[in-house]
Amino acid sequence: MNEKKPYRLYAMTVGQAQMEEAAKRRFHRLTPGYILVYDQEEGPEQAVEIDREQLCRLTEMDKAWLMDCARILISHALEQRQEERALRLEELVAKLETELQVEAAKGRRKEGAGCED
Repeated sequence: MNEKKPYRLYAMTVGQAQMEEAAKRRFHRLTPGYILVYDQEEGPEQAVEIDREQLCRLTEMDKAWLMDCARILISHALEQRQEERALRLEELVAKLETELQVEAAKGRRKEGAGCED
């Protein structure tokens, strides 16, 4: 099974190069004083990783943004799993249909064999 990297939160100062780098990332938040990036990849060169102990330093808006990121990721994962389940169910139904057809054919052969005079 392909194991996915965990998402990590990074912070960096505001500058043109940093804003351009953040814009390349799926989840980023630009504020007048700092930039946050939430990503699976290594953080931008000028970024500092925010660990659990430092989460208390986030503003309420930062926390709300981070929760929105998590909600999007969870929704996406649920959608993927739903699609996978639907495909597995279709495969199961097709296999069951094939097996029922085989069993029905066996039953018809048995009935035909017993009808000989």
